[in-house]
Amino acid sequence: MRILAALACALVLVCAGLRPGHAEKRLALVIGNDRYANLPAGEQLRKAVNDARAVGDALESIGFQVIRGENLGRPALVAKFDELTQRLEPGDTAFFFFAGHGVAVGGGNYILPADVPKVGPGQDTLLARVSLGEADIVADLQGRGVRVAIVVLDACRNNPFKKPGTRGVGAERGLARIEPVRGVFSIYSAGIGQTALDRLGDTDANPNSVFTRVFAPALKKPGLSLGDLAVEVREEVARLALTASHDQLPAYYDQTTGGRVYLAGAQPAIAQPPAIDPAAQAWAVVQNTTSVAVLEDFIRQFGGTPYGSMARARLEELKKQQLTAIKPPVSAPAPEARAPPNAKTVRLRALIDGRSIVTIQNNKLWWHHLDWAAPGRWDGRNEATTVNGSSWYPTWPQKWGPDVRCGDCSSSSFDLSTVGISLGVTPVLEELRVVQARSKTNIKTRPSSANGYLTEIELDDNASIGADIYEVILVFGANDSDRSSRR
Repeated sequence: MRILAALACALVLVCAGLRPGHAEKRLALVIGNDRYANLPAGEQLRKAVNDARAVGDALESIGFQVIRGENLGRPALVAKFDELTQRLEPGDTAFFFFAGHGVAVGGGNYILPADVPKVGPGQDTLLARVSLGEADIVADLQGRGVRVAIVVLDACRNNPFKKPGTRGVGAERGLARIEPVRGVFSIYSAGIGQTALDRLGDTDANPNSVFTRVFAPALKKPGLSLGDLAVEVREEVARLALTASHDQLPAYYDQTTGGRVYLAGAQPAIAQPPAIDPAAQAWAVVQNTTSVAVLEDFIRQFGGTPYGSMARARLEELKKQQLTAIKPPVSAPAPEARAPPNAKTVRLRALIDGRSIVTIQNNKLWWHHLDWAAPGRWDGRNEATTVNGSSWYPTWPQKWGPDVRCGDCSSSSFDLSTVGISLGVTPVLEELRVVQARSKTNIKTRPSSANGYLTEIELDDNASIGADIYEVILVFGANDSDRSSRR
């Protein structure tokens, strides 16, 4: 790919204290030089003329009168620039764009006309004399008393007269960075020492360089001030360059005063929608919840609003409903009647958001979490899991953050012996009793010799919004070994 050298520069000068909206005329000169008569084939350009055409079309679409020039020698280049300055009057907006070769000589930047002679080492002064200096362009535009002067120099290709490792004329690549002055806005298509991409790869058929394909469309966007335009162009060019594994971050310097300048007009004010009452918005989500915890949290936040009264009434209704315990089907015997001799129960209660599995093995209990917030961790909380009335705060790998939104992770374990439970090494799960559950609760794995006596109970709240309390009782009977000895 052909690489443009370091700084496809855009220097934008804005006279202090004045806005473009008051300009009498908007005039632009855009020039693109591809063909250089005295330079070798390898130094001829292919996209400079296309870039000038794209910028000229963009400027015409936003109301500029555009003077155009292509492959101009020095006399024609000077004549076109003189045409621009002669038409300018105090209060006008001026825009100058040049795409082609440029060099840095003696701390100044110069754009090269199409008939520039081939120069050798030590001929810096000659090169400056036969070129057009950036400082002269800036001074002539300022001298016309324009309100806004915008100078874009896309002229930072490799120095066509410099060979690496040898003495030559001017800097090896790019233009020089000039010290910003008051009232000047400057933007460079690549940082100092970087090269600006002409294309993103062999399959990139875009007729414009990476910088211009972003810069030209940005000129037409309403609501973009010069500063906003520079930031948008910089970010997009950097993103495109990274797709080609290239580091290109346009730099800009803003020394303007007097407010923002909009080339395509300011963005019309957008009517703001009416402010949404946060209490009303939250109540619309939780009003049908069956979770006591969710309603209590709503009351803590919005208890002083009219929705707080409705939440308190809903909470009282739920508490009354929960006074009637969930009973098994009439046809089933009472749990106590079915419990085998020496039955041992594990009663577990937790706040469930997504899908989690209660896991028990070797008298240890832990959580295996699958999605959404881990048990007790919904909405930034850290609520305990209670095991037979004892509070337990499971810990999780730190990398998952406060809500532990992992896709497959396990917590620390709880020793059942601390609450007086000893299941032995070969427990038998006789029954799962559901005390409270908003959604699915089921036995995923029954303990057996084939799975190392692993018990897994799945609690799945994914079908509902928010989190809710789940409470289950696991009834374990005699160990397998005890059963065998009694047979």
